[in-house]
Amino acid sequence: MAQYNKSFKVCGTCSYWGGERVANSSGTYVTVDPMKKGKCVLPPGKGPYAKRDVQGNHHGCNKYEKWGALR
Repeated sequence: MAQYNKSFKVCGTCSYWGGERVANSSGTYVTVDPMKKGKCVLPPGKGPYAKRDVQGNHHGCNKYEKWGALR
């Protein structure tokens, strides 16, 4: 398992990532298995990983939006 700070722009902290993750009670970090994949829920054609399975530690998407559970 890996923990990513709320300011770290990886799929595991993005609102469009559909994989398993857990935010801590204060919303400052998320715990995710970096090797497990989750589906990017962006509509097709709206981003480079739309509707694709991506790992929680993946970074580099220009459509990133911080997950709402993180403050």
